[in-house]
Amino acid sequence: MIRLYRAAGAALALMLCALPAAPARADEAKGVPIRRCLLVVDGKTYINGPCIYYPMADGSFFGKGSFQIAERLPDKHDVMGYFAQVDIGKRFASVNWNAGPKSTHAQAFLGEDFKREGACWVNARAKVCAWK
Repeated sequence: MIRLYRAAGAALALMLCALPAAPARADEAKGVPIRRCLLVVDGKTYINGPCIYYPMADGSFFGKGSFQIAERLPDKHDVMGYFAQVDIGKRFASVNWNAGPKSTHAQAFLGEDFKREGACWVNARAKVCAWK
């Protein structure tokens, strides 16, 4: 009988190992891209690490290539966290952010003079980056 339990346990362990790994969060399961991001405003870092990346690239309201990054807050689905919205124009980008982790809108204007530097958009006041 003990052999039967050991064999069943080993078989169960092998079956569980063969299952695909569950996504780390629900947003990954829904196909929302996770990127490595940086958000620095007035010399203070607000996001530095994995973030949720929302492309807004249809060109209808926001400029083509525009996007939003949002802080990932593990196990805090009721808290928004920091986020920034980058609206890309022909030569420059305009950036807004929420300025507070409980704010639900990007109401704080950071400027419309952001220049692209690799994966980042930078002006004298802030830097927003999103790496793949």
